[in-house]
Amino acid sequence: MKVYTVSELLLEVRKLVEDAYPMVWVEGEVIDLYAASSGHLYFSLKDEHAMVSAIVYKERRDLNTALLKNGMKVKVFGTLTLYAKRGGLTIDVQRVYPSGLGDLWIKFEATKRKLHSMGYFAIEHKKAIPRFPERIGVVTAMYGAAFHDILRVIRRRAPWVEVIVRSVKVQGEAAADSIAEGIYEMNDYGEVDLIIVGRGGGSMEELWAFNEERVAEAIFKSSIPIITGIGHELDNTIADMVADCSAPTPSVAAERATPDRKELLKHMGNLDQRMDTVVSRMLENYRERIKTWEKSYGLTRLCDYINEKVRQLGVVERRMEEQLLHHIDKIGWEVSHLADRLEHNVATVLKSRVEKLDHLYTQLTNLNPFATLERGYSIVFRPDKKKVITSVDEITRGDQLYIKLANGGAYVEVLDTDKGG
Repeated sequence: MKVYTVSELLLEVRKLVEDAYPMVWVEGEVIDLYAASSGHLYFSLKDEHAMVSAIVYKERRDLNTALLKNGMKVKVFGTLTLYAKRGGLTIDVQRVYPSGLGDLWIKFEATKRKLHSMGYFAIEHKKAIPRFPERIGVVTAMYGAAFHDILRVIRRRAPWVEVIVRSVKVQGEAAADSIAEGIYEMNDYGEVDLIIVGRGGGSMEELWAFNEERVAEAIFKSSIPIITGIGHELDNTIADMVADCSAPTPSVAAERATPDRKELLKHMGNLDQRMDTVVSRMLENYRERIKTWEKSYGLTRLCDYINEKVRQLGVVERRMEEQLLHHIDKIGWEVSHLADRLEHNVATVLKSRVEKLDHLYTQLTNLNPFATLERGYSIVFRPDKKKVITSVDEITRGDQLYIKLANGGAYVEVLDTDKGG
């Protein structure tokens, strides 16, 4: 049989204790409470038959340590360990509650078991959190510290993100219905990329709305990814278990919901440097390849081939130029010949037209009735000179007439008519 040293034995026992009781609830009366200069709180819990040591480390002094008073009956939640120097069992206290909360804890465990059996906590139902959200919905008390913490973190990390808030009650009898309704309404709105559900710290009783089944159901049915940030680091609600991502505080929830502007700028700078390096290497590689090609026999032959084709193209170009000039000369001669013919034809046609016009003018002159006046004839009109008198039957004695002569005319009065001719 192995013989243990005291240290070996206590280390073995410590390992067994910590493995068997990773987290425990212990109820008892507080005695021997004192605050050490290190900032830690030391006390003991006792019942009618036994006593156990406990410690609250200074980083957890923001717990409900006001409940720790000598003679006060409390429930503590923490881990068991064994200190080798004293050989005593100690509770590392992580949360303190009044003893009256036992019924709530039983209800919490029952609800958790029920929702676990329904698959509410299953990994396969968790939705991915978008990496670069443009609009974030926040379901919390609008005038609470949690909302201001969330808003401050988002503005610092990603000021381009738009925040849509749905103010709800986060404590009290109507809080669970208000939170669930806020989640449903944010889904109906449908204009956000993810939702943060949160509130600041508090006791188990103050946070109880986030353990209600209707809140868990609203989170589970949400088509929009949800991040929870409820209470402090040690608070763990059923809403956290159902959410697609849970954070220990509202501020951390905002950090997990947004990319860090500084980190993005740093990452972009690194990418820019890497791209410059890659491009420089590629360019240097191409330069080396070009130098190799320039020295290769195949490239030399290719250059000779190209030069020969350029020379042949020059010969063809000169031939085409000569043919083009010859063709232009030929067309110029034909155009000149056609111009001469056109000029001759136009002159002939014009001469013929002038002669014909002269003939027509002579004929018109001969037919002009006024030309007969030169030969001693006259034309008789009515006084208004509009109607020509052609018959003696058109006039009577006393009519006023106008007689047109070759060099003028005269107004006369008819003294008598003579139809004998």
